Amino acid sequence: MLSMHIEGWDEFEERADSKVLPRVENRTIKQTLMRTRTALSKDIRKVYNVKAGDIGKIVNIWKMSWSPASYNLVYSGDRVQLRHFGLRPRTFHTARGIRKGVSVRIRKDRGRKVIEGGFYGPGGYPVYMRKTDGTMMKTKNKAAIEKRTGMSVAHMAGVDPMAKNAFEHMEHHLPLEFVKAMNFYVKD
Repeated sequence: MLSMHIEGWDEFEERADSKVLPRVENRTIKQTLMRTRTALSKDIRKVYNVKAGDIGKIVNIWKMSWSPASYNLVYSGDRVQLRHFGLRPRTFHTARGIRKGVSVRIRKDRGRKVIEGGFYGPGGYPVYMRKTDGTMMKTKNKAAIEKRTGMSVAHMAGVDPMAKNAFEHMEHHLPLEFVKAMNFYVKD
């Protein structure tokens, strides 16, 4: 929960129409959250090898109530598919010969990670891997297949420096957005 102090608030309440104040509050909070969502997306993309569109599909702003103005920044969705992390087919050598796999690069500050035995379905969609825990399918005597995924956006953004930067961003931009909204709705 954020709180802020704005100079001249009492004078604004006296001058403002009772219908204008909720509009100013709603616009201020929504615009601030939109800017924070963008800043958080940029912070995530500095560390993780994921695109803005993939984050934008998962992070949403939900309006909770009109008066008092209440919004939530919600991470709705599953983990990000491994195909979004620069998926590439790879071959590697083992004692049993040449095997196929895939490699992904989840973090930008680290190298690629090879998923031995991994393969992807039609069109490069989810990365699959045969289970190695001994569970077998009844047909063809092959190991069962499981889908492999990466991290969720909530886990990426939940890192302490990123969360701290998001709150600092909101504290900085909330008064600025309030002044813009007040100038827009209150015309002298």
